[in-house]
Amino acid sequence: MENQKCDPSFSYQLISPQVNLISSAEFFLIEAFLLDGNIVSSPDYEGPDAAFAAGRLAGMAALDSMRAVSSFKELGFLFKPAVVGYGYSGGAIATGWAAQLQAAYAPEIPVKGWVSGGTPANLTGTARHVDGTVFAGFLPQALAGLDAPSSYEAQLDQLYSQFLTANGQTNVAIAKQICSVENIPIFAFQSVQSTKFQTMGDRILYYPPLRRILDDNLMGQSQKETPKPPVYLYHAPEDEIIPYSNATTLRDEWCSYGASVEFVTLANGGHLSTEILGFPGAFSFVQQAFAGIAPRGCTSKTILDNKLDPFALGASLEPLLVKLINAFGTAGVKDANIIADPSNLNKTIT
Repeated sequence: MENQKCDPSFSYQLISPQVNLISSAEFFLIEAFLLDGNIVSSPDYEGPDAAFAAGRLAGMAALDSMRAVSSFKELGFLFKPAVVGYGYSGGAIATGWAAQLQAAYAPEIPVKGWVSGGTPANLTGTARHVDGTVFAGFLPQALAGLDAPSSYEAQLDQLYSQFLTANGQTNVAIAKQICSVENIPIFAFQSVQSTKFQTMGDRILYYPPLRRILDDNLMGQSQKETPKPPVYLYHAPEDEIIPYSNATTLRDEWCSYGASVEFVTLANGGHLSTEILGFPGAFSFVQQAFAGIAPRGCTSKTILDNKLDPFALGASLEPLLVKLINAFGTAGVKDANIIADPSNLNKTIT
């Protein structure tokens, strides 16, 4: 499970009338689903060689994990369990792609709904958005993950050896050995589009061999890869890591293909704080999905609150809401505290 330790984001797929498949470091969120009566499993969707950012691979791994859990005899299922998928940030890569691939790759799984927050729907857009910022360290991690043997190593090894400078090769090599959170201070404010990192400068993201791989991991580009069950998609306009415009584009594309998407904007969220502020609404959607009453059609709404009601998940889960409230206080409104001091990122992860 080393990948889950490295990726501070999570992805859950929920199986059975009360079963959640989850990949996340946010254990208090997992605990909320457990206390609500769900069986929770956390798949290692990046695989043994940490193929971070390889969306199609992650989506298939998440779907395979659903199959594995529903076939686990010790759980005593008398019928094929229903499923809801849940993912945030890097975990939303796995969940978003599982949602897109499920109809073709795993049509036998009775999925009731999907939840995806802070979704990296467009790797190119994310790269341009975060490059040169305090969170630029996610980019060498993505380049390393895409170059994993189970991912696109056969195509990228030659490209990397041709265009990466000594500095770029060193940073990718470091990223292959450490976790993404650890890589943030190492690569903060640097740029993968710089000629210090690779010889093509800002043209590299559009160089055809790399562009084909980035486009292969672009969500929402095919009607054949459209989620069939209802989707709850949430994001912050001022997300400092994943562009809001990429999330709204994904919503528009899925809706144009006939998907049912409930799109929620967290006006006072940043990337980390939206994960917290958005949880009560996402939790409610999961319950609706299992009950078969998740809304159909496409809707959008904006949440202006920057506080959590201690009883938002019910009185029995009040202690967990207190943990969420404390984590939000650490992150700050619109992640102000994390942006000011990235070491606070680790303090929001329990």
